[in-house]
Amino acid sequence: MKTSASLRIAIYLMLMFVVCVFPSCGGGGSSSTSETPTLVGDILSPDEKEIKITQGDKGTPDIVDAPPYRAALLAPGTPPPQGAYAEGTINSYYTPANAFDRNFNTWWVGAVGIGSWDLYYGFAESTYIDQLSINFYGTTYAPTQISVKISTDGLNWTDMGAMPAGNSNPYISINKQIRYFWIDMDGNPGTGYPLIKDVTYTPPTPDMEGATGGPGQDDYLYQAAYAFDGNPEKIWVGAKSAGKWDLYYHFPQPQDIELLTVQFQSMNYTPATMTLYLSDDGINWDDAGFLGKGANTTPYNAYLFVATTTSYMRLAMQGNPASTFPLIKDITFTIPQGAFSGDSENSTYQAINAFDSNSGTWWVGDTDKEHWDLIYAYAADTDIKSILVQFYSVNHMPAATTLSCKHDASNWSQIGVFPSGANTTLNINANCKYLWFHMTSNAAYPAVGYPLIKDIAISVNTGIACSSDTECTDQDSLTTDTCNNPGTEQSACLHLSDSTNIPYGDMLLTFQLRMDGSVPANATLFIGDSITQSLSVAAVTEYGVNYGIGGDTTGNLLSRLTKYESRNRVQAVVIAVGVNDIARGVSTSNIVDNFELILAQIPQTTHVVLSAILPVDESLVVYNTLTNAAIIGVNAQARTLCQERGNCTFVDVGASLADASGAIKAQYHIGDGVHLNTSGYAIWINALSAAL
Repeated sequence: MKTSASLRIAIYLMLMFVVCVFPSCGGGGSSSTSETPTLVGDILSPDEKEIKITQGDKGTPDIVDAPPYRAALLAPGTPPPQGAYAEGTINSYYTPANAFDRNFNTWWVGAVGIGSWDLYYGFAESTYIDQLSINFYGTTYAPTQISVKISTDGLNWTDMGAMPAGNSNPYISINKQIRYFWIDMDGNPGTGYPLIKDVTYTPPTPDMEGATGGPGQDDYLYQAAYAFDGNPEKIWVGAKSAGKWDLYYHFPQPQDIELLTVQFQSMNYTPATMTLYLSDDGINWDDAGFLGKGANTTPYNAYLFVATTTSYMRLAMQGNPASTFPLIKDITFTIPQGAFSGDSENSTYQAINAFDSNSGTWWVGDTDKEHWDLIYAYAADTDIKSILVQFYSVNHMPAATTLSCKHDASNWSQIGVFPSGANTTLNINANCKYLWFHMTSNAAYPAVGYPLIKDIAISVNTGIACSSDTECTDQDSLTTDTCNNPGTEQSACLHLSDSTNIPYGDMLLTFQLRMDGSVPANATLFIGDSITQSLSVAAVTEYGVNYGIGGDTTGNLLSRLTKYESRNRVQAVVIAVGVNDIARGVSTSNIVDNFELILAQIPQTTHVVLSAILPVDESLVVYNTLTNAAIIGVNAQARTLCQERGNCTFVDVGASLADASGAIKAQYHIGDGVHLNTSGYAIWINALSAAL
């Protein structure tokens, strides 16, 4: 009996490890800036059943004893099936699906010597394709001619032209919305058959998580994921002389991108331009701006201050570097500790000079900019009292200098704008881990065309009453003392009775739990956010109990739901929550998971009414993540959960509240595009009442 394929592969990989020399074995990168890292071309394949590799072979697989097999040809007038389909496949070991699985270790192989092969792919729905590329095993496995055709119905085809001949990684631009593409291959390769490691298209479909690369990139050796793994020794490399490269990343949950830093091997491996695109759905993309070039050092970094949260990112690179290909050691999203200015500064006058308490050393802004960002990051939250900025003169003072502050998981909050003057002070009295000085110009300021800061003096508060709740002693068993403004001069231990300083949700929950034991068995609980809190539950049902808390999310609701003992005896529970999750950038999957857990906390015998998230007016809301498209996506999955549970009624009044564009009509909200007015509540109340 022959050795198993898995054992043969393991032996092969061990041999490869022994003979490989860094960096040509895919993963390492030379630290030298003068020597181009070696790129690996053809590689040995595993000894599959129909592959024969002789000792001393340089990696050319030979197909032997392969019984000819071809899939049934498409009948006239029949579109290709969804997914991968091929005519001219050698056998079942090398299926068409192997060419589209983003795995360079699995292949599609064409039948030997037939001279013509067709490879199709059908999407489940209309899909925008930017570029299409093929990664052949080597140039000797590429047919003489390769043309690409596209279709919206699988019957009528548009010829997009031929791919470059004699190339192991040819690609072609599509730039169209399509349902099918057809790779038409003619002319026997040198080996007599085509062997495709993978077919790649960009952008990747939204359901592909993780990192993916653009045209002609061999993910076998220089994987797209290596650019995001935090290890600068594992590199990503673009195809030589392609002129255009893309790196995509689909984050498993919304990613906070503060400062995007792309670390190239050196200046010689840097494309001419780099643009960042962001998306919430992987379909609609927003241009976040160009990455600016930092100091010409080794390794070379490019920067973009983003300060936003996203689910998808695309780094679009154009223009052949001096080396003819880009080489990225790593991509990071965070702000480094200390002073930082990225591409906003003249590299001779670095950011640290503004914070070194030495007015004889300066920070100077880049003269090519119209605005400048100067950032300072502490190791932990620091209580800032005031900040003095000392410009070289009024001629070096920007038109405006805005200060913003943030913590690890919070959004940036604008603290204020510095008064005019060469020596200007802003009082803060706030806890900040990150300080962001954003300077803008106009025709008059800075008069010299750039800002020059001699020094920034930060005054820190020192007096501390308490650093955490554990330092505050409870006054009785029914209440809790908390530490307000922990670790600052303004800190104080507060008793629950001092309600002005107790978190709003905690205070309401305390009162709700006090009355929960008195809730009768024939009652209906209404649990949700501010839209529920403002609901007159008596207009819905006679024995309604309102447990709404403004600002609540599905996660918070899940946490407090288990504290209501009455949920186990009441006749019905109404759940209405989710809009705040979307506003805060929580992913659809996380929201739906929380809905599932919420439903599981309610007895199966209890009738549940699950309300759809109501539509909003996107032109009025302040959160760019709060869109009606996102609301519709969550509602669709919430409806399914409700149906699967049983004894659950899903109430959706969106169509009654919305206009033709899907936005809530002005006559149904209070003016903020979210919260219902009396007319809006009337529609919702009628629907809830009917469901109960």
